[in-house]
Amino acid sequence: PYSISVRTTDLDRQDSSKIVRMSYPSWLRWDSEHGILSGSPKVRALGDTIIAILAEDVRGGRTEARVPLRVTLDNHPPAFGEVRDTVAFEDRPYSIVINLTDPDSTVFEDSTTIESFVLPSWMSLDLNMLRLYGTPHAWNVGDSLVQIVAMDRYGMKAALTIHLVVNHVNHAPTVEGIAYDSKLFRDSSTSLIASEDVLFAARVVAHDTDSARFGDVVRFHMSGAPAWLALDTLNGALSGMPGGSDVGYSSVAIQVLDGHGGLSEVLIRFTVGHANHAPCIVTGSLPSATEDLLYRTMIYAIDSDSALFHDRVRYAIIPDGTWLKAD
Repeated sequence: PYSISVRTTDLDRQDSSKIVRMSYPSWLRWDSEHGILSGSPKVRALGDTIIAILAEDVRGGRTEARVPLRVTLDNHPPAFGEVRDTVAFEDRPYSIVINLTDPDSTVFEDSTTIESFVLPSWMSLDLNMLRLYGTPHAWNVGDSLVQIVAMDRYGMKAALTIHLVVNHVNHAPTVEGIAYDSKLFRDSSTSLIASEDVLFAARVVAHDTDSARFGDVVRFHMSGAPAWLALDTLNGALSGMPGGSDVGYSSVAIQVLDGHGGLSEVLIRFTVGHANHAPCIVTGSLPSATEDLLYRTMIYAIDSDSALFHDRVRYAIIPDGTWLKAD
């Protein structure tokens, strides 16, 4: 703001005088009661101008004063506001709006532009909105530096430096499938086939994206498993030999853990098929036979499938057609 006090004097002390006319720029205002000329120039008022004052005494004497006035720009640098959100998180969108002001913008209609900026590779700058945005990834975890330089149209500059920290976000391991019979089954609804009294082997294949960079180690846990099935908690290998009592359908839940709270689960279904077992003759030897005398003896055999699968033993003489018959 600019102000000046305007007073008149007369060499004839008994005379009084007053200002009868005044010419001044439009941005000034004249307070005749207090004799103050004041105002705030805008940018379009910059340069030289004249204030013309006409004074008159009571006897009609007049005088005019022409006061030169030069309006110059007292430029102030632009200023960045404080940035408080300086923490970003891996794989999550980050966005902040930069506050940039110029104290001369209201009075002198000053404007600012972004002269230069340095950003991390994952970040972009919207020059219209002054918005920083982007999504950091695992390889961006750690400290990042943001530098922005703004300049007004009269050359004054302001610099902003943001020390940004990107924090790691744990990712749960993922189950890629079940490796079985030289194939990888990705569909969890697939039922694996096992056979009675035959060694079964499969493996849960899992992956953790944090393993390479952050050292996460995958471990396996099994719940609701049949007694014949075992799990290697280090590599996810499943193995075991089902017996006759295990024939039928069953399922087991496998949890994959990374030790940092990340967890995935897969349900594995089994179909255990029955394998038939040949009966076993337990009679070790037969008594001798005598010519023309009836020969009669008992032969004993067992079948391990009889109890569970109701197999029945039948007897036959091979070759047939001899004097000996079997019931």
